[in-house]
Amino acid sequence: MKKVLYYLAQVSLLLCSIMLGFVTTEQMALLCYSTLLAGILLMVAYAVGTKTNWAGLFLYGTVACCHWFYLSVANNTAPIAMGCLGACLLLSLVFLYLTIRKPFDLRHLLSFTLFAKVALIPELLLNYLMSKSSGVEMFSYFNWVLLALTSLFAISCLVAMYRRQIVLQSWAIVLGVFQFFFFTDIISTAAMLIMVARYKEPEPEVHEPLYKKSAFAPNKALKAKKQAPKQPSKKAHK
Repeated sequence: MKKVLYYLAQVSLLLCSIMLGFVTTEQMALLCYSTLLAGILLMVAYAVGTKTNWAGLFLYGTVACCHWFYLSVANNTAPIAMGCLGACLLLSLVFLYLTIRKPFDLRHLLSFTLFAKVALIPELLLNYLMSKSSGVEMFSYFNWVLLALTSLFAISCLVAMYRRQIVLQSWAIVLGVFQFFFFTDIISTAAMLIMVARYKEPEPEVHEPLYKKSAFAPNKALKAKKQAPKQPSKKAHK
């Protein structure tokens, strides 16, 4: 049930991302708001139920607040959305720091990061188009802030993967460089998630004590022969 809540919340966020560029009427905006609110409630229910990965929760909240801000640009709630966006961004960084200080679920955090990067694609495109049409560089700067936030999550997971010997040093460098560029960061995060999903912990070697080895074991056949009852001879019967 908890996985169902998680994936429904992520699907709701992605649906809102897809609809974000097609909001031309109040009805479409209301549908986006409803989808976004449903996703937030599902994710909060999931987080309360699992009581883990708060960094991923606030990363989700950051993306949700980005959608809310772009939906509310034309009304008076835009400053509130921007304030919530800043608060979620700071909280996600704080909880990321608390998370990586101890062993954590790599697969879980990478899943949050990948969904966040994919869901932010509409914002990146909208910011780029608005920067080109209006000549205001602030929109392009905001793209770099979003890239830095999500890539910081991915690089933190990459460092943990290297320490756990899940990824080689050469691959870690390549995947880390990819995190500094748009769209290649998504490819890098997806590759990391696949590596973690396919990785199997090596089984610890069990060293058998010397006295238990076969060379020191008694001969079972000889032992069985000694314990077998003696058959009476034929001469005794005669």
